[in-house]
Amino acid sequence: MKNRNEKGQFIKGHKFKRNYPGWGAYNGYFSGMGPGQAYWLGFIAGDGSIGRYGNFKSKHFSMALKKKDDYHLKTLANLLGYSTDYVKYSREKVASLQIASKRLYDDLIKRGIRPRKANNIDEKIIPDNYFWQFFLGLFDADGHIGIYYSKKEKIYRFSVFGQEKLITEIKNRTGIDVGSLIKHKNGKLSYQLTGRVQIKKLLKLIYKDSSYFLKRKKEIANKILREEA
Repeated sequence: MKNRNEKGQFIKGHKFKRNYPGWGAYNGYFSGMGPGQAYWLGFIAGDGSIGRYGNFKSKHFSMALKKKDDYHLKTLANLLGYSTDYVKYSREKVASLQIASKRLYDDLIKRGIRPRKANNIDEKIIPDNYFWQFFLGLFDADGHIGIYYSKKEKIYRFSVFGQEKLITEIKNRTGIDVGSLIKHKNGKLSYQLTGRVQIKKLLKLIYKDSSYFLKRKKEIANKILREEA
C-alpha cells in the first residue's frame, strides 16, 4: 500500500487523486497489514461477505449493519478509498456497503476471507502480531457484551461467535483459562465468559490501543471497567 498508512491516512509526500462525492477506487488497503487492517479483517470475517454477482460474475464485497452503526461503514468505505455515498440505506433500517472490485476481492482472499465464509474461515486468518485487534474486530461484528441483574448480584456476560477452528484458536490465545465453548445449531461456535474479573481482564486486552471500535459496545465495556472489582 503505497499512499496510505494502516489507518488509511494519506502519507505526506505522496501524490494521490482525491475522491469526489460518489466516486471511489480501491486503494490497496488490505495489501498491507497493521493494527487497523487486522481490526477490519476481523470485522469482515464476522459480518462481511465476498462473492461473484451478475451476468459477468464480477467480484464484489458487501457488508450490512444496523442503521445506527452506519458511521462504521462510512469509516471502512473511506479507508478502502471510497466516498461515504457508497453507504446505502433500506427501509428495514439497515445500512449497507457494496463494492465491485477485483483487487479488493483478491486481497481479501489472500487474507483468508472466503465466499460463504461461515464454513471456510479458520484460525489461519488471524494476522501475526495483531491478535487482539483482529479479536476486537470479530467481537464488534459478531459478539455480545451485556450487564444483567439478578436478585443477588450483577452479572457480566461476554461472547463471540464464529467458525469452530477460529473460535477455538481465539480462546486458546487469550490466556484466560475460564470460559465455555458452545456449539450452536447454525454450525457456529461461541466463546462465552460470565463473571467480573476475567471479563475485565479480557476487555482491557482487546481495547488496548484500539483505533476502531463500535461505540455502543465500547460504552458497555467502559461501564464494566469502571465498576469496582
